[in-house]
Amino acid sequence: MDPFKYTGLGMLADCVDYAEWKTGVRADGAVVSSMSFINKLGAAIAGSFSAFYLGWAGYVAGAHQSLSSLHAIRNMNALIPGIFILISIIIICFYPLSEKKYQTMISELERKK
Repeated sequence: MDPFKYTGLGMLADCVDYAEWKTGVRADGAVVSSMSFINKLGAAIAGSFSAFYLGWAGYVAGAHQSLSSLHAIRNMNALIPGIFILISIIIICFYPLSEKKYQTMISELERKK
């Protein structure tokens, strides 16, 4: 069993193979750089959202926090990540590569080489 099969790294390699199978062009660099860009964009959006959300809730640095800011902090530590985990699970259910399809795809790619 492949230890990276259902991690971002294993799926990234599958995406490279899938793109080559569909288009005939192997574009490792484009796929990896796209993933890097999306990760950085996500981090920037998350940081901006956190600052906006805390400001909206009335957070004041170095002061006793209001009830609304304490709720916002709790939500950012539990509720919001939980929602995004559920969204991720739903999205991964639509992952198009089964083990059988992947083996067929790899066999066809090896025949072309």
